[in-house]
Amino acid sequence: MKKIFFLIYIFLNFSFAYSENIELKSREDVEIENIESQIKVLEDKIQTIKKLKNNKNKDDLKVALVLSGGGIKGYAHLGVLRVLERENIKIDYITGTSIGALVGTLYSIGYSIDDIEKVLDIINVENFLETGSDTTNLPLDKKEKFKKI
Repeated sequence: MKKIFFLIYIFLNFSFAYSENIELKSREDVEIENIESQIKVLEDKIQTIKKLKNNKNKDDLKVALVLSGGGIKGYAHLGVLRVLERENIKIDYITGTSIGALVGTLYSIGYSIDDIEKVLDIINVENFLETGSDTTNLPLDKKEKFKKI
């Protein structure tokens, strides 16, 4: 009889000890599964955001060109316009002050950059003549323009 109780005692002790290990493993497994499911949810969110980013229509973006005033800066605006054309960047809005407004207006109504440069040359020559300034320090090509006007 003692042997039977002893065997039952040993059996129960080992079974409880084994069941505790199984329970610890199951808690760990459950925790691992929870973390893995959270990781999966986050990875799905990342993929969704990447798809949205890639599918975002670039035509929805608008480009506004703001041109400043300042007389001679009008020529600098022409360089900017040349680069924008070379890079095929479409301008949706143009605004400007003083010479920038003039350059922006001419460009927006269809003048080519070379035509705008000619207009600026004429404006600058007329302004120069109105002030009665000396032409001795001008380059020859500018002096020729004075003779034509």
